[in-house]
Amino acid sequence: MTYVRLHQLGGAVLATIFVDIGYRAWIAGAPHDRPLVLLSVAAYVIAFVAVRGIFATERPWLTTVYPALCLAGLFAGAAVLGMSTDILQHYSNDALAYDQYSAQLLLQKRDPYVADMRPALTQFAVPAKDRTVTGHGTLVTEQSYPALAFLVYVPFVAAHVANMLWVNLALLFAALLLAYAFVPPESRLAVGLIVLVVPEFLYFVMGGGTDIVWVLPMIAVAALWESSPEWAALWLGVACALKQDAWFVVPFALVHWWRMTDARSNLRRYSRTIGILVATFAVPNIPFALWNAAAWIDGILAPLTAHPLPLGVGIVQLMASRLLPASRGMMIVLWASSFLVCLYAYVRYPRKSAWLPFVAPAIVLFFAPRSLVSYFLYWPLIAVVYALRCEVP
Repeated sequence: MTYVRLHQLGGAVLATIFVDIGYRAWIAGAPHDRPLVLLSVAAYVIAFVAVRGIFATERPWLTTVYPALCLAGLFAGAAVLGMSTDILQHYSNDALAYDQYSAQLLLQKRDPYVADMRPALTQFAVPAKDRTVTGHGTLVTEQSYPALAFLVYVPFVAAHVANMLWVNLALLFAALLLAYAFVPPESRLAVGLIVLVVPEFLYFVMGGGTDIVWVLPMIAVAALWESSPEWAALWLGVACALKQDAWFVVPFALVHWWRMTDARSNLRRYSRTIGILVATFAVPNIPFALWNAAAWIDGILAPLTAHPLPLGVGIVQLMASRLLPASRGMMIVLWASSFLVCLYAYVRYPRKSAWLPFVAPAIVLFFAPRSLVSYFLYWPLIAVVYALRCEVP
């Protein structure tokens, strides 16, 4: 696709998005809600600007103006969503409720991993339908993520920020800006549109999903994968200390770093790279492991051992609809086998499967008993950063 064609396509898509934002603001607030009315008019004005850019061939439209409009679109979409719904009045996800409650407990010098998280469900008005249920019909009531998942919110809770949705929204903007910084300027528009045209990027953040916290460091991992093992290891350790999703990348990283550092002749550098990964994961987690090792281990392994109710958009829906025989044991075999197949392909065909580390987690989770759409949403963005940064064809 040539420069002008990408430019024209991006301008047309942006104009359409802002017309949609303007329309949604209008039907939500016209004519009595003045902020929404002003937002609607502003969105249409920006749409006209985007159309004008279709016919301008100056490079800054592609590298600067249109990427900035993607950020403006996220801001406008969040404003419309926040002002026209009650989405800011409660968390539509128990994960964020548990993380904020854990931050509160820690500030009270209490260990979140031994605490009952049920008070968070009431405090943050988590709807009953959005609470995680086990296969036995009981609620998941423990902190189920590595420590950095809630430590990231501690400064904001200490500063008396009441709603962590704003923090997650800021992380979404930061993730997009980081992707802009890493990819070639001519590719920023494509990256921005990936985030802007998929409403779930915004809805999950504003609804209380916490996956965005690990996306930020994983973008850095993808960008630095081929150029700097040590820095990639540092950011991968951060991602692993935030959410278990990133753990699936670790075996691929160990294989990749072995090749990159020529570990047979440079074992010291390979060991140092692994040490950085381990240390970065351990630093935020060690205090809790020392506080109560059994509770910490139970917590971070809960997604595997607590047996949440099978649910999701992957193969599990074929079983839920009885198109396939329902068997949790068969699903465990499927997802474990899919992981081993992906890892084998990465080892056996390194050039053809160089992209697998940033796609394999989604493939594996597609076969998992619990495969929520948030497990898949962010990997295309991470993969495209890797492809653009590392010039993968």
